[in-house]
Amino acid sequence: MASVRRIPKRWRFPAGGLFRAFGYQGQPPFTTPECLNVRPFDRAGRIRGGPRPGMERRYVLGNTTAPLGEVGNRKVRFVDTMGIARNDGFSHWLDDFGTIQSSLYSIIPAGQWPDTPIGFNREWTGTGWAWRPEDGYAVAVFGTFHNQEHVVGRRHSVLPIDHAQPFSIAIGCVPMFGYHRGDYCLIFNYTDVNNFAGVYLQPWTNTDFTGERGYFDIRLFTIIGGTYVESTATGNHSDAELPHSTGGELLLLVDGTTLTAFWYGEQVHTNAFAALPSDTDVIGVGLNPSLSTNFGDDPWGNYELSHLAIDYFRSHYFDTGVANYEDTNKTILVTSAGGNIYREEEPYALSKETTLTGDVGSDRTLATQERNQLLFIADTGDPIVDSEGDGNGTVTVGAGTDFDDAGVADWTSAGPNNIDLSTASNKATYHLEIFNGQGTIVNGSYKITGATVGSLTISPGAGIGTCDYRIRRAPKIYDPSVPSLTIWDTASWIAGDPYPTGDRKGSVPSGCSIICKYRDRLVLAGNPPYVFYMSRVGDPYDFYFSADADDLSRAVGGTTDNVGVVGTFLTAVIPHVADYLIFAGMTNMMMQRGDITLGGEIDELSDEIGIIGRPGRYMKAWCKGPAGACLVSDTVFGVGVTLPLSRRPS
Repeated sequence: MASVRRIPKRWRFPAGGLFRAFGYQGQPPFTTPECLNVRPFDRAGRIRGGPRPGMERRYVLGNTTAPLGEVGNRKVRFVDTMGIARNDGFSHWLDDFGTIQSSLYSIIPAGQWPDTPIGFNREWTGTGWAWRPEDGYAVAVFGTFHNQEHVVGRRHSVLPIDHAQPFSIAIGCVPMFGYHRGDYCLIFNYTDVNNFAGVYLQPWTNTDFTGERGYFDIRLFTIIGGTYVESTATGNHSDAELPHSTGGELLLLVDGTTLTAFWYGEQVHTNAFAALPSDTDVIGVGLNPSLSTNFGDDPWGNYELSHLAIDYFRSHYFDTGVANYEDTNKTILVTSAGGNIYREEEPYALSKETTLTGDVGSDRTLATQERNQLLFIADTGDPIVDSEGDGNGTVTVGAGTDFDDAGVADWTSAGPNNIDLSTASNKATYHLEIFNGQGTIVNGSYKITGATVGSLTISPGAGIGTCDYRIRRAPKIYDPSVPSLTIWDTASWIAGDPYPTGDRKGSVPSGCSIICKYRDRLVLAGNPPYVFYMSRVGDPYDFYFSADADDLSRAVGGTTDNVGVVGTFLTAVIPHVADYLIFAGMTNMMMQRGDITLGGEIDELSDEIGIIGRPGRYMKAWCKGPAGACLVSDTVFGVGVTLPLSRRPS
């Protein structure tokens, strides 16, 4: 029998990625019709395939008792970053256990503790167990602390904390093999073992780590002159699995003599003490690994000792060492869910804005655009009242500030959802959009300043006559420095302006789902679906489309200037470098070159490739890639299309 020659074949990992647009016989080289949770590069950087890296929660919630968006509505509706300047001395310090000199990683292994670390031990009081401070001993390796009996650890801080202002300390807690296998402690105002304060948290587990998930015991405590005072609580996290499935944070907020603890973003206990230990700049962290006699899932085969891990230690405070505060520039993340706005007050911690009047939409994705430390939000939604086609809206009284519709029986219970337009929150959320006006009525959007059963009061006056109208969500401006959330409205002409003093500079277009910034104009689009609007250059409060044609900075409307009509339902408007603005529909793209008032034109870019989306519903199926290239999700071919940075898009 003749031997069979075996020829080895070389199989290459499909680094070209997933491709399902064609049949198998037309599969492009180095692609695959099926893959899941993989990437081309392994951990060594070689193109031979590897698993997608694991993910963990990037941000925790710092001041709310419910998950992002509140229980029952956790869908994130926008995520954006903002550059802000602070001059109040607010500072932050972070130890990620790297090689910096002040890191716990460099202090503990070298045995450079200033004195014996603080420890806690549990003792029987005759009626129950209590935790008491005592000396302890620790060894630390790469942020994982091992100890036989005690909570251990502390460090001398060089942080100039202003104790007259609120400050916080926190650690990132990492579950080991699905559980928190021990207890966590944070301390501050440490002078010696008889004078300090803090928080101690003990997640519930049995010795075999099968206890109730999500439950915990927590104690806020002070020790002054050796006298121990505590306030305890037992609770459970609203998401019982969360504290064991991913890393999270234990945070202690100190505000005067009130201590408040947060666990995985939820406030779990607070107490106002009669006094705190004398102010010092020493903060600390402690860990108490649990003992186990049957620790079978420990990969190191350790049957006597559990393990605890933390991946950072941080503090946020107001700095007493800055005599004359200077502006500190920083970039923060801002997001919304459940109608609420959350901001990154501290790195990796989102705080809910609790003092805002009004809210933003929670039923759809919202587009946003930052400009000069303000976030402009294209808030929109289905109208709560819509009279299109019946002309029943009537505006009367003087300059036209009294609005009514005989078909609406009660403006304090308007629409199918019975919205009360007399409340401060709803007046700051909705506005009146007037169109098809008759008589002296000026079409546009108007604030609702009051409501009774029989009528609305609007501002400014709209004239007198009849009209069609909608009441819907208004576009808004979020200012993190106040903080405030206000309806985005136009300004009035003032003395010296080229138009009548006191008249409004048009009105901000209503119902638009798309917003971007191009050449210092804010661009809105999407209502009607094929129309765009541009503010005056450098002035987002001017949408006066009837300005003189010689005014080269004037506001521009997609139906008012002879620039070429975008004849498609818009799904995206994308600024691309300084020279191009891309208008995309489902199956085509158009391109504006330069500024419209300076001779710019709109031409067709593609009659095949578009961007996935729905008219009136913002989806943002595009992003900026490396070196500023624009990547889009095409509705026909299902592939990413690159618009080059350094040359005309193609």
